[in-house]
Amino acid sequence: MQIKLDPQEAQDIFYTSLCNIMGTGYFNGYGLEFDWDEDAYKEARKAFQNPCLEDVILQIIKDGGKLEVIDHECDGEYNAHIDLKVLEERMELVPAKNLLNIINEEDDADDADIVLQTLFYGDVIFG
Repeated sequence: MQIKLDPQEAQDIFYTSLCNIMGTGYFNGYGLEFDWDEDAYKEARKAFQNPCLEDVILQIIKDGGKLEVIDHECDGEYNAHIDLKVLEERMELVPAKNLLNIINEEDDADDADIVLQTLFYGDVIFG
């Protein structure tokens, strides 16, 4: 079963996934670290009065920037990035079960991990 999402729905699922994964240590546990352009961060932050980090990251992507993962454990073998186009195209590769959990507000960090790995790598390769 494949779920078709419009661009806004894809962004909403990405945002929810970021909210569920930040601070959990999932990506750090794989030796990965999120990274973004500091100037893009400063510019995106201007769109909000009191933003959370996830708001700013999504705005960076909507403004044409990218979110990167830096691989510290395997000498950069798993460095990757996503931009808005990748986010929207790869969202349909996410397993329907995980998308439905997020859509039905029954999601957790495991669902978020699968969404984000799929967006960055096109598949789940860790865990």
